[in-house]
Amino acid sequence: MDKMLSGKRILKFVIVTIVLILLMGMSIILGYTNTSIRLSYEAFTSFDGSNEHLIIQTVRLPRALIAASVGASLAIAGVYMQTLTKNPLASPGILGINAGASFAVVFVLSVFSVSSLSIFTWVSFLGAAIAALAVYFIGGVGRQGLTPMKITLAGAAITALFSSFTQGILVSNEAALDEVLFWLSGSIQGRKLEILVFVFPYLFLGWLLALIMTPMMNVMAMGDDVAKGLGLKVGLLKLTVGVIVILLAGDLLQLQGRLVLLVLSFLTLHEV
Repeated sequence: MDKMLSGKRILKFVIVTIVLILLMGMSIILGYTNTSIRLSYEAFTSFDGSNEHLIIQTVRLPRALIAASVGASLAIAGVYMQTLTKNPLASPGILGINAGASFAVVFVLSVFSVSSLSIFTWVSFLGAAIAALAVYFIGGVGRQGLTPMKITLAGAAITALFSSFTQGILVSNEAALDEVLFWLSGSIQGRKLEILVFVFPYLFLGWLLALIMTPMMNVMAMGDDVAKGLGLKVGLLKLTVGVIVILLAGDLLQLQGRLVLLVLSFLTLHEV
């Protein structure tokens, strides 16, 4: 029975991987500019500097890779949050990650007029970490400790708090609103491959940690009491999950803006 279940999981993984590759290929081949499979292949094997080749290399390929990275990171973070909170609707935003990272970027851009990508990355990390730690601390107050319900309520409160701070800054600073509007609306259009290269080490670290933590998360899905009975340090495990979500969600602010909006590459085929 176990071998049969394992085989089905592998088959599902292979099918999903094939579908993902096909969608990425469609996003590279199809678009407003007329191209073909052969032309797309030649753009990488015999680049001639034509408009079609430039669009494929500098616009469509980065967009497809970034969309796939964003989707993978959001999926992993979402599954881990759903397991941690026992809430099937959970997402990275449930820990206030979105709101914390967005507020930090808006704050430094408005107050210090920062425009450096590296600074934005570390600032978004810091904002996401502060929000997650605040949720962890507030959710852990009380006799019962860190429960799924308390995490959810604390996350909603921190999200509302940081979102109100962000809106307050934007209302009082119209110049900042114009500069961060693209970030807050959320899009992968116009993103360069250099951005993905810059944040990929952090994403890869998050993916690797998530893979290592998978067996323990399967135990966590059965409940805290069962996990404790099997010798798992539940508190440390939950903190590690928070770190993984910060790694995966904090970097996405650089790739496609507001995290709650997932933009798949095959939905932007009409643009170029």
